[in-house]
Amino acid sequence: MECTRDEDAEVRRTACFVLAAAPAHAQDASDSLASCLADTDEGVRVEAAVRLALRDDPRGDDILRGLDATNEDSHPDRPRKELRGPHLVWA
Repeated sequence: MECTRDEDAEVRRTACFVLAAAPAHAQDASDSLASCLADTDEGVRVEAAVRLALRDDPRGDDILRGLDATNEDSHPDRPRKELRGPHLVWA
């Protein structure tokens, strides 16, 4: 969990990826992921939001919804993504 505060954004992103594999009852892993939602690097914020969703934790849902809206506006010809429950799916 210490790696979520590393200077290198790639290290922080990787830490988020790894933390998602922690047991479901490991609240400290989810809390560390949630703290990454305020990271200065967008990639870290998105990785944390995705990993929280995979843990059925809704704290990153706003970030994922924001990506959904950006995708529609930026690429109107591409299939749209929707947040359904804890998962981002193509619609």
